[in-house]
Amino acid sequence: MDFGVPQSRERVFFVGICKTLLNANITVQNQLAKWFPFPSNPIYNNAATKYDWGKMDPFGKILEKPNGLPLELCVESCLINPLQINVVPNANEYFNLHKPESELKLIKEGETNRPSFKRLHRFRYSPTACYGNNEVHLHPYEQRRISVREALRIQGVPDNYVLPENLPLSKKFKMIGNGVPVPLAKAVAEAIKNYIGY
Repeated sequence: MDFGVPQSRERVFFVGICKTLLNANITVQNQLAKWFPFPSNPIYNNAATKYDWGKMDPFGKILEKPNGLPLELCVESCLINPLQINVVPNANEYFNLHKPESELKLIKEGETNRPSFKRLHRFRYSPTACYGNNEVHLHPYEQRRISVREALRIQGVPDNYVLPENLPLSKKFKMIGNGVPVPLAKAVAEAIKNYIGY
């Protein structure tokens, strides 16, 4: 979330740098004496505690965005407009639901503490973008799972990046779940570039 991605997921980065790549003006000994500086230029600082996030709400309720909450940190910014579902690439690709609609309606918007079927909240971040091992993320206010494009957007992937039609859905969601959010990857790459002096 610090880098504008509507997702809260702990990650560990291991950064190793070949000492021959370090800037010649800085001695190797001085460079190795410092820890690699994780990107220190977040767009949003302490976002998880700073804003008034959406709470659990009954499915289908009309909601308003809390004041001051940045929309780009909310799942709502990643959802496909129904009029664009057949226009935006990968937008109409999602697994069908095999549970009764009456049962799914009981899952509240923002109820993400469940073991399997989790309904995202439109005015909250996604708890993860991992969609394996029976992790099912439901659309906040439509009776369906989130689409490939919506999952890509939750990872900060631009819409001009398209996954091939012939790739199975399970592989698409696995690739997305295993990926690193694009804005975060960019921030780490820039920090590495600055660290080695290029």
